[in-house]
Amino acid sequence: MNDDHVRLLDWLCFRRCPDLGKARWLGGLIGALLFGLALFLAAMVLTIIGLIWALLRKSAEDKALHQN
Repeated sequence: MNDDHVRLLDWLCFRRCPDLGKARWLGGLIGALLFGLALFLAAMVLTIIGLIWALLRKSAEDKALHQN
């Protein structure tokens, strides 16, 4: 370990640098999972916005019916 600065691998107690070439498939898997998570979050946000909009519209229609 170098006394000047501490690297992440030193902090995680790795004695040697891991061979990341053996885990190339992991990048694609993580990318696909993150993309799926982004789609899920976008769908969830749009659903919540649609629900709030529908509730506000229903309440406005109810007020209009009660005023007549």
